[in-house]
Order: sequence, then C-alpha cells, then structure tokens
Amino acid sequence: MNEFTAWMQSNWYELGNLFTDFVFLAVGIWFARKILRTLRASQEQVGTLIKLTVAGAVPERQSATSAAERSFATGARTGLRRRKRLLPASQCFQKAACRLLGMA
Repeated sequence: MNEFTAWMQSNWYELGNLFTDFVFLAVGIWFARKILRTLRASQEQVGTLIKLTVAGAVPERQSATSAAERSFATGARTGLRRRKRLLPASQCFQKAACRLLGMA
C-alpha cells in the first residue's frame, strides 16, 4: 500500500490528466449519441413525408372527438351546412414536401 500512495503522490498530475481525458471521452460519446438520435429522428420524419407523398394517402388518427364528428357528419342529414374543414398537419406537410421535391 505504501508503494501505491508514494506512486500517486509522485504522479498525481498525470493521474489527474488521465481522469480528465476519460471524462472528456465520456462527454464526447454522450454528445455524439444525442446528435445521432436527433439526426435519426429527422431522417425518419423526412422518410415518412416522402412515403406519404409517394403513396398519396394520408392516414388519419382515430380519436374520440374525430370519431364523434365523423359519425355526426355522416349520420345527421338535417340540412345544416358543414363547417369548412381545415387541412390536417400531415396534409400540409405533404403539400410542402411535394413543392420541395418538385412533384406539384
């Protein structure tokens, strides 16, 4: 044990540098993984937009309110004017992707 403490006392600066190097390596790996996750998510979004553009179909998400609105709109023929429907966000992205890719 005495040899080890003597070695640490004589080489404390190099030991500190080694520890600092490992800390920088760990932070660099953490940061690179975070950047790669962000890039992967971005690529998946662009890929999904391109698939939607090529397929031409926009899948709608089912929710309780949209199902109720749909059943009301299809089931009630009382002569009331239907509201002007806004485009879902996916259709807006599809049109933007078409313009960017020169398909529209």
